Amino acid sequence: MRHLAAAIIATSLAACATDVTVEGGDHDEGEDVLLSDPEAPDHALYAAGSTVGDVARTACSTAAAKPLAQQVLAEVNCLRPGTLTSIAAIPGVSLGSGALAQLNAGAARALRNATNGAAITISSATRSTVQQYILYYWYQHGRCTSVVSLAAAPGRSNHESGVAIDVPSYSTWRSRLTAQGYSWLGSSDVVHFDYRGSGAVDLRPLAVKAFQRLWNRNHPSDRIAEDGAYGPQTGARIDRSPIAGFPIGPSCASAATALTTLASAPGNVGVSGVVYIGDDTASTVAGATVTIGGRTTITDADGSYQLADVPAGATTVTVTAPGFDPITVPRDLAPGVDDWNPIGLR
Repeated sequence: MRHLAAAIIATSLAACATDVTVEGGDHDEGEDVLLSDPEAPDHALYAAGSTVGDVARTACSTAAAKPLAQQVLAEVNCLRPGTLTSIAAIPGVSLGSGALAQLNAGAARALRNATNGAAITISSATRSTVQQYILYYWYQHGRCTSVVSLAAAPGRSNHESGVAIDVPSYSTWRSRLTAQGYSWLGSSDVVHFDYRGSGAVDLRPLAVKAFQRLWNRNHPSDRIAEDGAYGPQTGARIDRSPIAGFPIGPSCASAATALTTLASAPGNVGVSGVVYIGDDTASTVAGATVTIGGRTTITDADGSYQLADVPAGATTVTVTAPGFDPITVPRDLAPGVDDWNPIGLR
């Protein structure tokens, strides 16, 4: 993905100073205390080449870094394919002005079931490590005290986990969300819900690693460890990163080498994926039978599957599930490369 824009313009500031958000709750060291919306757009004009550090030192909004933040979340989804999905198309869902639309697939499915088409506003969902760096910088340096009074280090905030949402009209939605597997944080953060149901996956271990991979892809002569640990080296690179995004963006093909190798015999490969309904990746199918190259498995509660020792080469993928039309598709599995194979059932 190449950036061609000459500047990024962030528009009007729309934070409510009376809203207090305490993120993290029972997450280890994951607590942020936000006094207004850090993702609300501001009035600043940032020239091409502006960095995350420029925003951290001059603005009180993370909105200008949204293009880079979107790249980081896309890389997270490359590292664990199918785990994040967009909630922008869920009927009735309205996102806050600076909120990213990505959410854990299980959490998105539960949100769809809870709302059932009714109007709901999500002021914040998944936050990238880049945005968390800015909040953490403000907290460490005493900046933007009207916005944040406490912030977790990058990789620690529960909004980086992919399962958290903030709902301003929490009292209206509390019972319906909790019935679908969400947990209300309580009086310390009345707008905050964490999804604890089927398919919930905490993505924080991958949040920092995704940035590290993007940095290394764009800076082969200044590589840093891709260990998922936030420290001075990673922080310095986030600070210097372009808010408009890296010239070389997310790569799911290269992420194959970062996935756990499923194959155990020479010439065989591992195949993993998710079975979902039609084109809706937020609605997965549990208990589907997946057969590839003579090997068979059953999808788990979040619709995912894994098969090891599948013979490489031309083969077919067959998926059956009660209530759905069976499907068989051809697949050419490259030797030595684990394969990601999501499938939609009608």
